[in-house]
Amino acid sequence: MGQKKEYNKWKTGTYVLLAIIILMIVITIYQENKSIEDFASPESICSRIKATPSWADINGNIIDTGYKNLTGLTYDELNILIEKNIRFVYHPGCKYCQKQMLEFGYFWNDYQDSGLTIDCSKLN
Repeated sequence: MGQKKEYNKWKTGTYVLLAIIILMIVITIYQENKSIEDFASPESICSRIKATPSWADINGNIIDTGYKNLTGLTYDELNILIEKNIRFVYHPGCKYCQKQMLEFGYFWNDYQDSGLTIDCSKLN
């Protein structure tokens, strides 16, 4: 009879330990996913950039900074930016940001409609 009671304690203890481990795994996975989403948020990107215009990937990593010559941008080239989820991070008061937006020409509205432009002035 004493052995059965001791066996039940081990069995119960094992289940409790297993439940704690599973709970820790679930919490860790949730926190990792949450931190990736937070890192990629427009607010996070704007707080991390040192200069505008900047370019970021969909995960929130800053991939380039500064003005890029887009003179003669074609619709196919714009679609490549959109397909690769390249975000344009800008501030309307920035001289080179304004120049960059002008170079998008007629495609600026399409790029904005894609949701890949981040106006940092609207986030402060």
